[in-house]
Amino acid sequence: MKPSARMGSTALGTLASALVLAFCLLTAPGSDALAMSKRPNKTPAMENAEKLMPEALEDDVERMAAEYREIKGRLDEVDNRILDVERRIAAEATQAGKDSLETMRKDLLSEQARLISEAEDKKVELDYLREVLKSKIKEYRR
Repeated sequence: MKPSARMGSTALGTLASALVLAFCLLTAPGSDALAMSKRPNKTPAMENAEKLMPEALEDDVERMAAEYREIKGRLDEVDNRILDVERRIAAEATQAGKDSLETMRKDLLSEQARLISEAEDKKVELDYLREVLKSKIKEYRR
């Protein structure tokens, strides 16, 4: 094998290894890289936070915290419904019944994924507003 051909295959192997490593790092469960890639752009509430007085910002934080709790409550309901459907699938005797319950389960799983995404976005926004509120309170105390 020629030296240039060996270098080419080595470079190709290195590139493939780097791509596999990058993919694994992005999809690792505890990875911040994946969370950062999902981070939403600044929402209007986040953009206006700098302009608001602490009292108004505190009201926004409380409102957003209530919305976040509501989303988490709906997510808990969907989780319970998924468990119920999975129990019913296990107990169902007919294939047609299992198929219809499986369709219901898939719908619930997609709803669960949507709610998780919505909760993550709301949490990022809420954390940002809380940080801005803390800095504004410190600023006004000076």
